[in-house]
Parts: sequence; structure tokens; C-alpha cells
Amino acid sequence: MIYLLVALGSVAAVVVLASVGALLGVPVLVYYLKGSLDNARFRKVAAGFYALVALITVISIVAFLVSVLVFIPTGLWILFSGSPISSIESVAYVLMGIATFYSVLFSFYYVAFTVSHNKRPDLIGLQYEKYGRLRNWSRATNAFRKEIGWTERFVTRAIEAIQACKDDRTDPIVIIGPSANSGVIEDILARRTASALERQVHMYASDMTELPSHIEDYSEDGVEYRYTSGIEAADLKKTYPFQADVIFDNKGILWHKANSSKKKVNVQEIMSTYYDLLKPGGIVIVDGYIHKNQGLLTMLNQFQLQLLRRISWFAEKSTYAYFSKMYQSDPELKKLFKEVIIPDGLYTVVYYQKL
Repeated sequence: MIYLLVALGSVAAVVVLASVGALLGVPVLVYYLKGSLDNARFRKVAAGFYALVALITVISIVAFLVSVLVFIPTGLWILFSGSPISSIESVAYVLMGIATFYSVLFSFYYVAFTVSHNKRPDLIGLQYEKYGRLRNWSRATNAFRKEIGWTERFVTRAIEAIQACKDDRTDPIVIIGPSANSGVIEDILARRTASALERQVHMYASDMTELPSHIEDYSEDGVEYRYTSGIEAADLKKTYPFQADVIFDNKGILWHKANSSKKKVNVQEIMSTYYDLLKPGGIVIVDGYIHKNQGLLTMLNQFQLQLLRRISWFAEKSTYAYFSKMYQSDPELKKLFKEVIIPDGLYTVVYYQKL
């Protein structure tokens, strides 16, 4: 009997603690939704919020798995054995309490996290900064792409797209990479394009986040490479007061816009911006592999990312998968761009050529 009382007391205690933790998070959330990104203190609080979400997410997954693998089988065994064992019951109840604790906390912070993105899309980039839940995403993704040979093959298809639209001019090919993250793929694309087409390439890579490390500026091998941090989508035309031949947006701004709560308006705005940034006949290159969202693999990827700093799958839809249906159903977008697919399975490239 005493084991059962201790276990039930543990459940009650963790539920109370979880509720208190959730309530304490309310003023933090309010501050988070109203603060300014120009305020250094706010950025630290917001980054801490992301870190807390990441930590609770991982622990929740562990607690859930432990509950499923230990608590349920134990409960069934006790139910059908006909001879309950107090110590096992106690362990089962404690595990249930732990799972309940983190489920309550996770539910609160996950809802807060989702609401914040809908209300403040400008905060999304913070999750890639020092304490954010995706702070290791760039390094892990680049390592996985290298492991399966994705980068080189995808860049090959991207160069095919550039070649299909090239002209007889001899001036430098201008490429803008508005969602470059660390700039690894943009660097490879610039070097290989310069070599394949035997023309100078000016690559202007940027990202909305202030990343701790990225490809530094250089001028060599026929490439002028420039990287700028902290450039929002709304600032692209001001940042680049010239027109480009190519916009390389691999799972970047367009992916986020097409995956947002106000996706139709957001997509129209960014594609209009891209249209203005491109020279006549210029192209927007995006990733085009097709598969359905794989929820379990996405969860496992996040689990690996937080604990092991690596990923093992492309578990999300591509930019093309999100955007193409919108493009096909929007006559205004069709007036601006022509869609062309270069099929190659996981390495498929899709480009939208300015009309």
C-alpha cells in the first residue's frame, strides 16, 4: 500500500510542478511575442525560450517512449497475471507521473511556440542562433548531404538549369542565395558554375540569422563570393539594388513562406520580390524531391539533432512539394514565371523562369 501512496504522491507532485512551470512561462511568452529583435536582452530571452522548447521536446519524446515501452507492458502484465507486485506498480506509476509532467509542459510550450510563429514570423530565425533548437541544423544537414552525395549531384542539376537559360553574354553570372544559412552549397554552386560555364560568377549569399560560422568572403577561381547576415525577405531589394541571373533558394525563404499560416499572401509577396530581383529570363532554383511528410522520421530527426547533433533522413517536404500546387492554381504567378522540372529523384531541381 505504501508503494502505491508514494507513486500517487509523485504523480500529484509532478502535475503540480508542471502546471506551475506552465504558468511561469506565460509572462515569458508575452514578453517573447512583444519584444524587439533589436534588443540584445530580448534576443537572449527568446533564444532561451527556444532552448527550453528544444529540451522539453527531447525529454518528452524520451518520457513517451519509456511510458509506452515500460508502463503499458507492465500494466498489462499486472492486469493479466492475477498477482500484483507493489514495487512494479510503484515504478509504473512514477513513470506515468514523469510522462504526465513533461507532457503538460511540452503541450504548453509547443502551443506557445506555434502561436509565436503565427504572430511573429520574424522570430523564426532565432531558432537557428546560438541557443535555438535548430542551432546545429546547418552543420548536421550539410554533413548528411555530404554522406549521401546529395550536394554535388544536386548542384550538377542546378548548373543544368543555369545552362538551359544562359545567353551569349560574357559578363559575370550574378547569383543571389537569400537563404544560404552557412553558405556551403552556395560556395560549391558558385565555383562549379564558374568552371562549367567558363564565366565569372558573382555570388551574393545571405541569411536572416546571425550564424556563428559561415563561408567567408573571397575572390578566387573566377568567383566573387559575398556573405551578409541578418537579411530579412523584406530587405532583399534594398540589400541588392541590382538584378540577378539566378536566385538559389534551396529549402529557404520560399519553403518557409509556402509552409506558413498565411501562405498565399506570403508566397505572392516573395515571388513578386524575386521577379523584381531577376533579369529578363532569370530563374529561381528550388529543391524538388517528392515524398509525403514523414512525421515519425521528422520526430526522430529532431531527437537525433538535439542529442547527437546529426540527422539521418530528409523527413520534410521539398520547396516544390509545398509551392507547386499554389503555383498551378494561381494565374497571377503563372503570368510571372514558367515552371521547369529537371527530374532526378532525391536530387530533383525545379526552376521558375521569369517571363
